[in-house]
Amino acid sequence: MNTAWHAANPIPRSPRPTARIAWHVAHAQECGCRPAPAAFAEAVEAALKVS
Repeated sequence: MNTAWHAANPIPRSPRPTARIAWHVAHAQECGCRPAPAAFAEAVEAALKVS
């Protein structure tokens, strides 16, 4: 676990879907201590359909 990254980049409280997606993408690139939740994939798909 990249504790320095986590300390500098806490996930926001009640983030909007785009902020949540951005956080999980950055987390996967910088830390990856655990996989993103299953709902994350659904949020990404929904965001891509809207864009």
